[in-house]
Amino acid sequence: MKKAIIQTALTCFIGLCWNNTSGQNLDDYVAIGLKNNPLLQMHQLNYQSQLEQVNVQAALPNPKISGGVFISPIETRVGAQVVKLSVSQQLPWFGTQQSKATLSKHRATSFQYKWQDQQLQLIYHIKSAWFQLYKQKRSVAFTKDNIELLKSLERLALKNYEAGQVALAYVLKTQLLIADLENELSTLNSEEVKLLAQFNELLGREADQEVLLPEELFVDSLSLSKIDFQQHPLVLAQESERLSLDETRHLTELLNKPQFTVGVDYGVVQKRGIGEIRDDGKDFLMPSVGLNVPIFKKKNESAARAVKHQHDAAVLAKEASLNRLRAEYADKSGVYQNALERYQVFSDQIEKSREMLDLLISGFSGGSRNFDELLSTQQLILHYQLAGVEAQVIQSITLAQLHYLLTKDN
Repeated sequence: MKKAIIQTALTCFIGLCWNNTSGQNLDDYVAIGLKNNPLLQMHQLNYQSQLEQVNVQAALPNPKISGGVFISPIETRVGAQVVKLSVSQQLPWFGTQQSKATLSKHRATSFQYKWQDQQLQLIYHIKSAWFQLYKQKRSVAFTKDNIELLKSLERLALKNYEAGQVALAYVLKTQLLIADLENELSTLNSEEVKLLAQFNELLGREADQEVLLPEELFVDSLSLSKIDFQQHPLVLAQESERLSLDETRHLTELLNKPQFTVGVDYGVVQKRGIGEIRDDGKDFLMPSVGLNVPIFKKKNESAARAVKHQHDAAVLAKEASLNRLRAEYADKSGVYQNALERYQVFSDQIEKSREMLDLLISGFSGGSRNFDELLSTQQLILHYQLAGVEAQVIQSITLAQLHYLLTKDN
């Protein structure tokens, strides 16, 4: 009986020291999410759509072609004009089309960086959900192991009670603790189903699709140093937006310049057929040039001021993002170190509590009346186990957040 109890206890205590190499790698799930996530696909399509606008904006307006038939022909010296055809092309001020194309390029670049930022965010959310699922799995395993341990202690207490060595209250107290843990286990199982659905949603899969998890979680180390956040996709996207507003201001100035229109009119003329008239029935060809002069400049001046305000706001938004990234990095670095220290402390406490429980089990098997202390130690170990895996998961999630801030994808 004593050997069986100690074996159950050992199974409970070394839960974090097993490694299941058959579990699917986290990077595999990240790759699935990057491929299937509909939100990320939406951002990719928005970027590709904006990229196509570069060619659209660089092109000249379509030429205008018109024609007409004179119901009442216009008489001229050489005959009646019966049909008129016109072709015209609008030409913007020099550099306008190039400015429009440059503006579209900056906007496309902004969409590209936003897409990259969404990729990094998705990687973080997938990792965070995976770590939460791992924590839930380990909590379920720890609770099951401790239920088995309590059942072994219940059998030992019942044996000592039948031998007249302990009171029946010890047996009943153990049964109450078992019932509490079984209720907690039911709650943990329900939460695991919810976390599984949330994780699969990020991957664009069915809610109940199985997720393979390792028995042991290895947390990478982090080298803390001064980081330049100017290359973060979020900051680069805002810089591209600032450049696009610069170009918008330049484009507004160009649109305030005159626009040209060149064209040609062709007219069909009927012969008069009376006497000899020079060029009788000769069709005419008339080139034309037009100038669109923007004399109502008030609206353009207001548009220019609006763009300047937007530009100044974009500069401030970029600075605010840089400050937020720096602050988050400093905060998460502290959280990471704190979680690492807590995990190490809980690991040591588990080892010491295990030694204590072994001694208490040996004493109780020998007739000692230390059962209350034995149960307290068992509950303390479960607390350390759950707190330890929580600290390790917090460390892992925080590391994933730091990877996002550092624009790392692994």
